[in-house]
Amino acid sequence: HLGVTLMIIGITGSNAFKQEREALMTPGDSLQIGDYTLIYNGLVDHSNNRAQIVAADVRVELKDRYLMTLYPSKQFFPNQDPISEVDIRQTLKEDLYLILTGWDKTGRANIKALINPLVVWIWTGGMVMLIGTLIALGPQRVKKIGNLQVTAFEGKAVEVSHV
Repeated sequence: HLGVTLMIIGITGSNAFKQEREALMTPGDSLQIGDYTLIYNGLVDHSNNRAQIVAADVRVELKDRYLMTLYPSKQFFPNQDPISEVDIRQTLKEDLYLILTGWDKTGRANIKALINPLVVWIWTGGMVMLIGTLIALGPQRVKKIGNLQVTAFEGKAVEVSHV
């Protein structure tokens, strides 16, 4: 029951307080979303011999304090559709997602930012449910019936004793 409760809290909070912003940014531009300030520094080429990779260099600040730099990217593999690589900052309170949706030759980039609160609560609730299920399906269960204790192994009574 605890797992289900945690998941309900997570799903409700995530849907009710979700924030989303998108902007076409020139190097030096900033975008405000929630308590975060995102400063776009330009495009970075992370290409290798397997793929062309274009990433946006985005400085993340929380209440005017530097936190980290995120690099959302697009990857181009031969004979495949482009793949977007979302960059994420995860905390117990919320997840910040950055997506590079496009860019032009002048270095401007279209950045999409999303804040999803309480996502970790959903994952934690799922893990609690999984652990609870494994315990419930364990090979040995003990049941007390009145003053008798019945020990069951794989669904068959093995021992009956007085308590």
